[in-house]
Amino acid sequence: MLKLFKSYVKALHECNPSIAILSVNASKQNLPPLSNAAMVNATDINKLQIYFKSYYPNQKTNLSGYINVLTVLDFAELDIAPSVYEWLESNRYTMRECLSQDEEMIQIGALCFGSEFIYREDLKKALEMDPAWKFPNLEKAPVIQLT
Repeated sequence: MLKLFKSYVKALHECNPSIAILSVNASKQNLPPLSNAAMVNATDINKLQIYFKSYYPNQKTNLSGYINVLTVLDFAELDIAPSVYEWLESNRYTMRECLSQDEEMIQIGALCFGSEFIYREDLKKALEMDPAWKFPNLEKAPVIQLT
């Protein structure tokens, strides 16, 4: 996982040397971003936990999860940059932009009995229409992205 992370960040830096990798935890934003090759090379498995949050708690071999990237490029430009595109294709990964830039993301588990929800969009609509999915203190409800 560490080797994949370093190679991915190297591909990001090849398309734009000013890219920085930020902490994935909002409470640790005071830590320095990974902004150059020396900092990336000095990253060990313990530091990796600051800059990468995996989807699964015991994930050890792949890079499926969250990485916060600070760049002047918009997402579409970053996604098609030759070095990044080549890395994604050769390692069989895809990148997705986080839909909510307002808050730190959390995972919500849903256990569905029966076959009422066959598609993710059906489940997403049902969650958003539920009366419990109302947030009177927020201007807009949190964004749901099912994975």
